[in-house]
Amino acid sequence: LLSQECDTSVVSFPDIKNGWVKLNAGHIALLRVVYPEQWLEQFKDAVVWKELPSIDRLGLLNDLYALTRAGRVPTVQLLSFLGAYTREEDPEVWEEILAVLSGLSRLMPPGTQTRTHFDAYARNILTHVVREKGWEEYAEESHTHKMLRPRLLAAYGKHGDKATLEEANRRFAVFVRERPFIVCSS
Repeated sequence: LLSQECDTSVVSFPDIKNGWVKLNAGHIALLRVVYPEQWLEQFKDAVVWKELPSIDRLGLLNDLYALTRAGRVPTVQLLSFLGAYTREEDPEVWEEILAVLSGLSRLMPPGTQTRTHFDAYARNILTHVVREKGWEEYAEESHTHKMLRPRLLAAYGKHGDKATLEEANRRFAVFVRERPFIVCSS
């Protein structure tokens, strides 16, 4: 935890018309990178088309969220960038996406118009992956994907997807009705 102002370094690059430069490739240095807004726009395509390794897709979002929380980047930039992750496949990147959605969600009081709009936005981010993963495990699925499924479904339900909430309630009722309980009496 830093208790004082951090040192800042400014790095200049020639004007890049087509393409981008990813600083802190591999996300190995203990630093945050504030990219110009036009670079973030270019990074969106790199995220969508998986031109960046998963660690750098995660790192970009992690930096942007931390910088937003620190007041260095507008929240609207974070939300715009987050929209590039709707087709993400990597479970570790999804954990970061879920952390960002959860953190932003905590800032909005339930029942407000802002929260209603944010929940719809979050459902849009989650829809593809939730539909792709579904409710059931499959044999060749990795353990990280198995662990991610309930977190995705919980987030989808938390952000108000009615079908997810109904299915969760149905499954819970079946569980209570059909599963034996172990009672320990002393």
